[in-house]
Amino acid sequence: DLDRQSAGVFRAVTFGLLIPIATVACFFHDLGLVNSLMGAFFGGMIVLAYPGLLTYFAGTNTPGGKYEFSRTTTSISWVWVILGFVMSTLGSSIVILNAYAPDLLT
Repeated sequence: DLDRQSAGVFRAVTFGLLIPIATVACFFHDLGLVNSLMGAFFGGMIVLAYPGLLTYFAGTNTPGGKYEFSRTTTSISWVWVILGFVMSTLGSSIVILNAYAPDLLT
């Protein structure tokens, strides 16, 4: 049943993200840095990568999606996924540089 499978995936992803983030946060004295880092990382993911993944999977795995999205659209959606990872990496790098080596950013 899809509802039970979705609940299991939801729990696995939630705990798979929560446990490493909470563990890393325990080693920082400045929780503002952790907040900034998570904002930079998840900002790129939420804005670019997740919609790209949703477009790809909706366009390839559902009958309505195959009708709604062309093959070109589902292929281009990987560009958004890659851009999301790039933006997340760059944003996280800037946050870390700003915290530990701010003179490199000026």
